[in-house]
Amino acid sequence: MSLSATGPLRVSIPVNHSIDGIFFRGYIFMNWDVEYTDTFGDWWADLSESEQESVAASVRLLEAHGPYLRHPHSSQVKGSSYGNMRELRVQHDGRPLRVLYAFDPTRTAILLMGGDKTGDARWYERNVPGADALYREHLAQSNLEEVEHGQEIC
Repeated sequence: MSLSATGPLRVSIPVNHSIDGIFFRGYIFMNWDVEYTDTFGDWWADLSESEQESVAASVRLLEAHGPYLRHPHSSQVKGSSYGNMRELRVQHDGRPLRVLYAFDPTRTAILLMGGDKTGDARWYERNVPGADALYREHLAQSNLEEVEHGQEIC
């Protein structure tokens, strides 16, 4: 570390001791909490055992990677009132199953609803408003509405 009378404080971290190397995310493992709504639970109950296995595999990826899970397993949902609305992209026997979810302010993934997108070009248009309503209800029931809008959790 050096301080110059004419310049800013400069901190030099040797390459072999960089923070990225010491705290590499791959060395730290934790499972993310995943919860689900009754709407998701009802959809899940109607799935066949093999469909449940396909969805469960994607949920396990979400538990392992949390908000870092990316395409092709997860992607952002357009048209939602919430910028953190995402979808699990499940393929089952060539059919695109989708699970709409969001991480709440406590960093818990909430599985909101699921469906089969096969041949339905308006699937998002029909389902995203319902997912928004379920997420809004979750925030209200958990007293997290204020947190969602920038206040801290007490």
